Amino acid sequence: MRFPVTVDTVFDTKRLLTYVSYMDTIEMRSHRGIRLLLVPLMLVLFISTLDQTIVATAIPGIGEALGDIASAPWIATAYLLTSAVTTLIFGKLGDMYGRKRIFQVSVVIF
Repeated sequence: MRFPVTVDTVFDTKRLLTYVSYMDTIEMRSHRGIRLLLVPLMLVLFISTLDQTIVATAIPGIGEALGDIASAPWIATAYLLTSAVTTLIFGKLGDMYGRKRIFQVSVVIF
């Protein structure tokens, strides 16, 4: 079902102003601003990769400490579960206290 086109729908000033302000914010982002936004994102990816590398290297040692190297899949499963849970916790904390602050605290804790 199509809505009829009337003068009110064509000249909806609220939608038009919202669209214009949205386009202004997009155009205001410069190349320098985009690079500034990418630095924290690259830092997060670097820390995540570093964390995975550390855990992958430590799994055989953890298996030996537990007395059975065959328990490596369980160690990996436990790591993935705790990563998923902490992601949810830090997401909720980010909603409550601000993502920037929680991001900074998590980088310091790491």
